[in-house]
Order: sequence, then C-alpha cells, then structure tokens
Amino acid sequence: WFGRNTPALEGDAGLVVAQMVNGNSVYFDDHGEVHAAGLADRIHTLDEGNEPDPFWILLGGRQEYFRDPPSTDKMGGGRYRPRLFLCSNSSGRVEVEEMADFSQDDLHPDRVSLLDCGLSSLYLWFGKRAPHVVRRTAMNVAIEYVRMGTLGHTHDARISVVHPHHEPIGFKAQFHAWNPTHDEDEWPGESVYRVLEGYQREVYTYEELLREERPPGVQADRLESYLTDKEFAQVFAMTRAQYESLPKWKQQNLKRAVYLF
Repeated sequence: WFGRNTPALEGDAGLVVAQMVNGNSVYFDDHGEVHAAGLADRIHTLDEGNEPDPFWILLGGRQEYFRDPPSTDKMGGGRYRPRLFLCSNSSGRVEVEEMADFSQDDLHPDRVSLLDCGLSSLYLWFGKRAPHVVRRTAMNVAIEYVRMGTLGHTHDARISVVHPHHEPIGFKAQFHAWNPTHDEDEWPGESVYRVLEGYQREVYTYEELLREERPPGVQADRLESYLTDKEFAQVFAMTRAQYESLPKWKQQNLKRAVYLF
C-alpha cells in the first residue's frame, strides 16, 4: 500500500521487504528495478485511494486516518521533523526544553507541551494540572516561536490548544505509537489567540467566579482579586483596603464564607 506522499526510495524499500517476507529472494537489474526470484504468492500493490473492500476488511474496517501531506524543511530540505517542547515551572521559573525522540509518555499532566508539526501547524497540549502561569507563558512562547523563528513557519501558522484525551488525529499522528486507551471524542482544538484572551482578562463577576467550571486562566488562590472594587465591597462587606489589612488567616476565613476559596 503506497500512501500518496510516499517517497520513491521508501516505496522501493517496501517492495524489497514485502518480497522477502513473502519468501522470495530479490535482486536488482541493471536499471535498478526490483525483481523476485521465487514462486511465492504474488504481491499486490495498491495506491492510496484505490483500496478494494477486502483490503479494509482485513484491517478491521475502514476508519479515518491522518491524510495531511508532510511539510518540507526549508532549512535542510526533505521532510520537516516534528519537534516537542515541554514547558514547566518545576525549577521555580517557567522553562522550555526540547525533547529528543519524544513519545506519548512525555506528555505530563503538570506541564504544557508545544508540538511543532510543520510549517503551518502547531499544537499546545495543556496538562490537566499545568499551572496558570505555565499555560499563559507557553502560549506567548508559541506565538513568538512562529513569529521570530528562522525555520520558515508561515505567518498564518495555525496554533491550536488541545486537552488530554481529546487530541485531534493531526496531533496523535506525530507520535511513533499512540496508546488510545483513554481517548474520548476528538476535538480539533481552539485558537491560541482566543484562549490567550481569556487568560489575560483581569476582571470577573462574582457569579462567574462561583461557577463549577471557572473561567480559563483564573488562579484559584486569588479569586477575590478578579472582582471590581464595587462588587468586592458588596461581597465582603468591606473595602479592598480593609480586607488587605487583615491577617492572612482572617482573609482565608472570609473567602471560605463567600465561597471564593
């Protein structure tokens, strides 16, 4: 089976392997063509898009798979090599580290991962426990990575924010082996610019802060700071200055009383 983007060299290598697996010895003629020297069963070659029904039946049925053409590396030529960067603040400050020979195991719930799939597509994977500051920093890093980088990314490269267990097929296809054990419905992701807007918002209503699913980017240990001065006084029955003059333990008790804790 030849994918539509299969390089000629890989196609020839595939034929050689197929002949050997099939029990034939192989040789190359003076023109570099592959020939089989044996009487084993014939090998059928198929091009992507022309598969007969028996082909899909043998594979368990036709399913969706990744079809995007590979990006070209504008620096060194050939195919663009996907790159994975991990963003974390485990050292006390947000740091970005590239992972060589990355795998699905590198996706850590305490971190944000930046996956560069090619010159027009990048993903930011938000670990469930990744802190607010790491998420916001990683989004800004991704935008600058595209804008200032020298790898040839297009000015309109798509940067999508995705979440664990809802990764799109374009994300999963960049890993050599993907374990679908915990996969749920795939989600194409959300534009990083739209998500970043939410993380940069500084004011929320009391009602918004009480919702079970809080607004993106809100820090749980300082919910009261997102209220306007007017609403703060209504909720706490005191001014912000009076509240800030209290000992920390009294502040915590007040926040518990109004469910902002």
